[in-house]
Amino acid sequence: MILVAALATYIPAMSAGFIWDDAQHLTRNSVVRDPIGIWRAWVSPDTANSFPLTASVFWLQVRLGDVFHIWNLDFLLEHADGGVFSGYHVVNILLHGIAAVLTWRVLLVLRIPGAWAVALIFAVHPVCVASVAWISELKNTLSQVLFLLTLLTYLWFDANERTSTYLWAVVWFCLALLAKPSVVPLPAVLLLYSWWQRGEIARRDAVRAAPFLVAASIAGIAAVYLPSGGGAGAEVIPIGGPASRVASAGISLCFYLSKAICPLNLIPIYPAWDVALPAWHDFLPAVALVVVFVVYWRQRIRSSTRAMLFALGYYTIMLLPALGLVKMSYMRVAPVADHFQYLALPGIIALAVVAAMRWLPRPAWTPVAAVVVMTLSGLSWMHSATYRNEEALWTETLKRNPHSWQAHNLLGVALWKKGDPASQADMFMHFQRAAELNPENLEVHNNLALVYAARGRMDLAIEEYTRAINIKDDASVRTNLAIAFSAVKRYADAEAQYQRAVEIDPGNPSRYSNLGYVLMQQGRLAEAIEQFRKALQIDPNLPEARQNLRFAVNQLERRQDLR
Repeated sequence: MILVAALATYIPAMSAGFIWDDAQHLTRNSVVRDPIGIWRAWVSPDTANSFPLTASVFWLQVRLGDVFHIWNLDFLLEHADGGVFSGYHVVNILLHGIAAVLTWRVLLVLRIPGAWAVALIFAVHPVCVASVAWISELKNTLSQVLFLLTLLTYLWFDANERTSTYLWAVVWFCLALLAKPSVVPLPAVLLLYSWWQRGEIARRDAVRAAPFLVAASIAGIAAVYLPSGGGAGAEVIPIGGPASRVASAGISLCFYLSKAICPLNLIPIYPAWDVALPAWHDFLPAVALVVVFVVYWRQRIRSSTRAMLFALGYYTIMLLPALGLVKMSYMRVAPVADHFQYLALPGIIALAVVAAMRWLPRPAWTPVAAVVVMTLSGLSWMHSATYRNEEALWTETLKRNPHSWQAHNLLGVALWKKGDPASQADMFMHFQRAAELNPENLEVHNNLALVYAARGRMDLAIEEYTRAINIKDDASVRTNLAIAFSAVKRYADAEAQYQRAVEIDPGNPSRYSNLGYVLMQQGRLAEAIEQFRKALQIDPNLPEARQNLRFAVNQLERRQDLR
């Protein structure tokens, strides 16, 4: 019943298109498209493959595309705006359904009343749409399944104390970390569980949690300190000092609680709040939360109070990585996002269900639960329909958050891909607005420059490309700037840009070929031939390099014959 509820709720998402960074993880991802690319996901992960287990699952799905068209990337790319049944979406929905079933099993072992209702509500909760209807968030659904398997196995070990069971719990946790490091709070959850069950944290509890802590520490350090890219460029992530972080963490936690309890007005990108210089009232949410914990901590001798503290503690601990206490690249977009509370959500749902069962008379339990589940399922159905394609998603976002630079930028990109002449004015307006809202973003200036170039305004395109490069020295933007210089026959300027682009990214054959072309236009045939040959060393089948090399060699021979 739980699995069927999840599948039925997300029927609109099964034929949704690609959104946001889906193309980065799939259609533009050389690792998942390479027949032997799975090794690169583990040996040298890049921004799109920073979670190797998640990248491996994508790689396996792409291989299924050789047999089943619902996983065929080229076929799906033709229908990127949705309307076609997609295996990638179905896998994500199935993983979510499995996570809901595992939630039920974990709660049964913990002897939580209404475990079935908690799992059903989690299966259909609208907050989960951002994780389930978005292909790239496979890392969320996959890590949730592995995280719950870790909890379930550990609970079995706590009951039977078999070493093999314990080792399986460690294995599941390591796999969860490789799917997404946001599961790092697990050791704290295990210690909190020990305190709830026995009223104290004994030495043996700490020893049992130690291997999980070591694995979590390694993953956490890697996530924080290793370069993650993420498209942030040279932007400053607005996290602020200690006071700002505490204020923002309190506001974020209250925000997540409100959306978990009343999941209305959900949008992919929420408006940001400014706590760079927090006022006294900005600390009220954090103070209120601390007061609640302190009040109930003093009553911890009661088992029911300890259970409530465990649920609240679980919810808070699992949200810690997303509360703004440490930097995350997503914070350049917004301080909060629905998909950040996906792992934590079952904790607060369980607390709400148990509280409702205490307050409501027994005959009302099932009817009330049925109404709640059907209502939430209907909301999720409508919300998941918003994710059907980029244009629908970002149009809806801007209705509720008109100052989102990312939504303006991405809607502009969606309209660009659409190619509808009637949409060109709107596309240009959205790119301009994105640049106004976030003038320190490389991507928006590059996109605006592409529009100027398409309209033949190379002078304005060159200005925007230059602004983008001043933000971050990027090979792709320098290539675009070189193309603009070539279009106005400023070949020497184009040469300088291509030279710098190949320094930044020496593995791109097209840039060597383009550099050879601008050298050839300046009459420097020998140097051009050298660049064409470099391009062909990387890609022997690059047609423009072969054609230009043949032409340059012929021209050089004629010049020598004339001499």
